[in-house]
Amino acid sequence: MLSKAKEKNSKITFVLGDACNLPFEDNYFSFIYMTDVIHHIQDIDKMFYEIFRVLQIGGKVCIATQSHKQIDLRYTTEFFPETAVIDKQRYPDIEEIIFNAEKNKLRLVDVTVIGEGKEIEIGKEYIELVEKKGYSMLHLISDDNYQDGIRKKISRIIIGVV
Repeated sequence: MLSKAKEKNSKITFVLGDACNLPFEDNYFSFIYMTDVIHHIQDIDKMFYEIFRVLQIGGKVCIATQSHKQIDLRYTTEFFPETAVIDKQRYPDIEEIIFNAEKNKLRLVDVTVIGEGKEIEIGKEYIELVEKKGYSMLHLISDDNYQDGIRKKISRIIIGVV
């Protein structure tokens, strides 16, 4: 992914690092943005300690992730319920994220919920993505659960309930 990012924009300096041991000096950043990252971090307490260390006074952190409620409401959860069980173990819920951030001297400014409970249109692209296991959580469930979900999805589409 790092080489692909470099190909897209050669004007940005990319640095490979560990979120729990950031290779930057204190007070280095005024803004830190993370999307779909926090569920990969083994020790979010240590990560927030490092973020506080490298963040300038008055700096901001934006973390985009899914709450446990959003995981339950995902369209894929209807067909592949095992994905919700697995992802709720991987993703820290919002309260846990806030607790660890505040424990490390960061202050909550805002929580914005986007798309929760919003109906989505299931089209050809979505179906192809699911059939290719284009969502990482589909690689984490058993093959039996995956095949059951595919059968449920296909029968629902054939009946025209979508």
